[in-house]
Amino acid sequence: MKHLTLLILLALAPLSWGEEPAMKTPFKCISDYRGGVFHEQDLQGPAEFTNELEFRLVPRVRLPASILEMVEIFPVRILKDRGQLEYNTYWLRRVDRDPLIRSSWRACNVITSDALIDQKIVCGDEIGFPTSLFRLNLETKKFVQAYLGSWDVPNSIEGFYGDDSVFSFGICRPYFD
Repeated sequence: MKHLTLLILLALAPLSWGEEPAMKTPFKCISDYRGGVFHEQDLQGPAEFTNELEFRLVPRVRLPASILEMVEIFPVRILKDRGQLEYNTYWLRRVDRDPLIRSSWRACNVITSDALIDQKIVCGDEIGFPTSLFRLNLETKKFVQAYLGSWDVPNSIEGFYGDDSVFSFGICRPYFD
């Protein structure tokens, strides 16, 4: 009977054997500066944009229930080897995007280590073809966000020469709704 009980408990145990994400704090991130490069037919040049860019960076457990169901295709993986690397434990969205639409969210990875000074959360755009990157330093709470734009992509729209390339910098602060 003891063996049967042990087998049942092992079957119900999580695969991570009790490992939990290192962090569960949500962040509000607001850009202090946005600049980049504008693109025209035969000209590219420096540009400064309005500072109205704001992000929410939330742990997976705080995603809206309908979104949590959709992101199950992105499994949480936690690797420990001289630190901790967590895949898909945080999610990022711009505040001007609907939080109830899956495409508004980007998966993020958390990198923590006692040996590393640069502990961070990193969010990419698309797997295999990244066009956007977000990185938050967990010590300074400073972030950098970059959008490559699409100047290099062929376009069939008359007078359109690609999205501008944009770089944003700012500060993230813990927040609770």
